[in-house]
This record gives sequence, C-alpha cells and structure tokens, in this order.
Amino acid sequence: MEEDNRENSKDEWEVLKEIAQKFPDLGNGNMILLDENYVPFGKKNYMDSNYQALNQQGEPC
Repeated sequence: MEEDNRENSKDEWEVLKEIAQKFPDLGNGNMILLDENYVPFGKKNYMDSNYQALNQQGEPC
C-alpha cells in the first residue's frame, strides 16, 4: 500500500478497515480480491490460483 495515495479518492487504510468489518471470519491464508474501485469481487486462499466470485453483498455466488 502506498503511504500517500493521491490517485484514488478513498484512503486505502479505510478500505482495509471496511473489508475487515465485512469479512470478520475470513481466516488465515484467505484473501478478498478488490477491483480498481476497491469493490470486493472474489475470495480465495493465498495458495490457490482460482477464486470464488462474490455477489454485491460480498457473499459467495
């Protein structure tokens, strides 16, 4: 993450806080994939190459 991010209107630290609140049970080794607008679109394990798509509410499809 960039310490000073002027290209995006949202602060990256605030985005991380929001994502952590939306996915409190994510677990070790799992991650949420974000698009260029910081919208969650997928969930995957760190070691996997494929991801599970999420719907608008952040639930697996």
